[in-house]
Amino acid sequence: MNDIEHLALCCGKLFIYAATLVRYIYPQDDEVNYSGRLETILKSPATSTLNNYLDQLYGHILMIALNSDVLEV
Repeated sequence: MNDIEHLALCCGKLFIYAATLVRYIYPQDDEVNYSGRLETILKSPATSTLNNYLDQLYGHILMIALNSDVLEV
């Protein structure tokens, strides 16, 4: 399975997942490790359910956001 097929499997029929995935991998205003972010997503096993993919993606994004200096308390 190539990377595009794997990402399509993760998205299923949910456009919001695909849009969130793109914004996570390629944020417009941040300097990030694009390859590292893509690799994180691709590490998800292909046999996972869509709910697992959603949990993993949003959990990872929240973890980064909560550990970031970008957020102000």
